[in-house]
Amino acid sequence: MKIGIHGTELDEFRIDGTRIYLSELLKRFYKFSNYNYTIYHKAKFNPMFSVPIEKYNIKKLVKIPMWTQISFASSICRDKIDLLWMPLQNLPRIRRKEMKTVVTIHDLAFKKYPEMFPNKDVKKLNLHTDYAVKNASALISVSESTKKDLLENYSYLNNKDITVIHHGFCSSEWNISKNSQKIKNILNKYKITKEYVVYVGAIQPRKNLMTLIEAFEKLRDKNISMQLVCVGADAWMAEDIHLRVDNSKYRKEIVFTGGVLFEDLKIILANAKVFVLPSIHEGFGIPILEAFASKVPVIASNSGSLPEIVGNAGKLFDPKDSNELFLKILEIISSQGIRERMIRKGIERLNKFSWDKTTRETIKLFDEILNIY
Repeated sequence: MKIGIHGTELDEFRIDGTRIYLSELLKRFYKFSNYNYTIYHKAKFNPMFSVPIEKYNIKKLVKIPMWTQISFASSICRDKIDLLWMPLQNLPRIRRKEMKTVVTIHDLAFKKYPEMFPNKDVKKLNLHTDYAVKNASALISVSESTKKDLLENYSYLNNKDITVIHHGFCSSEWNISKNSQKIKNILNKYKITKEYVVYVGAIQPRKNLMTLIEAFEKLRDKNISMQLVCVGADAWMAEDIHLRVDNSKYRKEIVFTGGVLFEDLKIILANAKVFVLPSIHEGFGIPILEAFASKVPVIASNSGSLPEIVGNAGKLFDPKDSNELFLKILEIISSQGIRERMIRKGIERLNKFSWDKTTRETIKLFDEILNIY
């Protein structure tokens, strides 16, 4: 059986949860199944994803406008693909009737919070997602929260139409250096010179960094000498966030690292006093698992899927309430006992998430759609 995979996300420079998801499954598909996989893309794979491309058929197609609907659609028809997996919310309009399709839905934030996206992106996301949801043979949702959003937004869907398969985590890839000189060198590289609160993710409105900045300013107003370190590349509509920092009286204590190397990320996370994910909405929230693995206490907003992922291993707050976030941060940095308890629970929580499990459940769905038992 031939399985086609839309792989252009692996060509992108900025690393986010969707791209990590795709790359981690591609590290495992060939181990757990005997399907004939073909990855289709249009540029050059980002080496940071370290996908074992030698294990797959790779097709680099001409990069043109509407690539998915033209180059990609034509190629999967010619190749007579039996099942197409779209790891993002899209689907070619022209397809062989015999071909089955599985689409992963990461979140519907653009429907709930359209003001947090560029207008052109909202239109495109609605167009692609609406069509994919209606026409896919099967849907994967990365969380129960996203499944709930799907059922609320698409009245024709039933529970059986959506399979929830959580993202995973690979602890073996999260060995953190204890070399004090290496740690010092990397922190100095990003001008991190004090104890700090850390955020990891894209710089864009939905991540709610304004609330985190306000909470950090309240900490500094209490003469608590810390830095705020925001790790991640600018995505869309980042200008207002940077302007807010420029106008802060504590702007010299707020660090934006931009995109960082994986080894640098591990050290920055592991040496933080507390990790905060203040997002208005997330489909999953992989940085939470990264923080658990880094043995850092986690605070997350009580919105979207985040309570589902955090479980009882972290603290939650109202994403609109910077004072509540300030008090949660203060509580954690003021008590070693609380920190140690949260770190222990975070490590225990990690056991519920595995990329092997995610991969096996995804292959099981492929088997079901193809009627292979």
